[in-house]
Amino acid sequence: MRLRITLGLAIFSLLGCSRTSHVRPALLVIADSIAQHGVAEGSVIGMMPFEKPSAQFQRFLSLVDTAYVDELITLSGHKSPVVRYYSLLGLSRRDSSGVLESLILHLDDTSVVKTALFDMGETSPISHYVASKFLDYYFSNAHPDNKHYSQIARIAQDTKVPSALIALSRFRNPADQYLIEMRLERAVANWHSLQARPHYALVAVREYPSPRFYRHLVHALEKELEDCYGSAAMNLALIQAIVQYPIPSSLQLIKKALVGCPKAGGKQEMMSIYVAVGLRRYPNRYFDELKPLIRLGPSGQRLVESWSHD
Repeated sequence: MRLRITLGLAIFSLLGCSRTSHVRPALLVIADSIAQHGVAEGSVIGMMPFEKPSAQFQRFLSLVDTAYVDELITLSGHKSPVVRYYSLLGLSRRDSSGVLESLILHLDDTSVVKTALFDMGETSPISHYVASKFLDYYFSNAHPDNKHYSQIARIAQDTKVPSALIALSRFRNPADQYLIEMRLERAVANWHSLQARPHYALVAVREYPSPRFYRHLVHALEKELEDCYGSAAMNLALIQAIVQYPIPSSLQLIKKALVGCPKAGGKQEMMSIYVAVGLRRYPNRYFDELKPLIRLGPSGQRLVESWSHD
């Protein structure tokens, strides 16, 4: 498969260079300027407090705000890695035919691109950004489409694209429960390891709350209550998953969580925020008796409003 993708990418790059006539001349001028600058910059560059707006980032905005999907697909085969990077980033925000195929095609693009934001820089292969960022953006916005199921199921097997597991879970195919459970079990076992990235497995279960996964969620919350170490993203996904199981053990476990952590500090209000968001996104009268236990200050209320719509 890797050889097939690599050969496909090489052919695609050659075609992209020969099909630039399909891209409007004004966009080719912008792409040439981006290539000449040679760095993929964020919105601002320079050391604080002397940072300044990035002209390169403005070129990127001009490109992706003006280009049609087919033009971005063509430019994702450009000879310049920076143009390819920006084109793929633009494509990742579109839910259109051909986008997923283009992103997958670049999972083996080993061309190196330099990125910069403020005074920090990174140099990595384009494949790294596609796997860790661009597919994340795409899967966050795109809706499950049965014609993409086999592609998503294939790349979900690769742990370097963790967001694919979330996309796969949205199909709610019983055949995928084993893979989701395996990732969830591994995430819970490595709860304190950010490298294990438990957030993705928890979101997958939030999207597909099968009874098969419940015992792992219980174990995860019990581990969290031992020291309240988990991140906001982990706990938001965990609570949102658990409230989709309206059974006595869920009720009692969340009650216990709302009492506070052994090392509570500010974590006690954070747990109230997580539960409030969970009940807003997945309301169920079964959990109404939890509401008097939720304690929120003004900042907590603002976070609930914000995170309930993310």
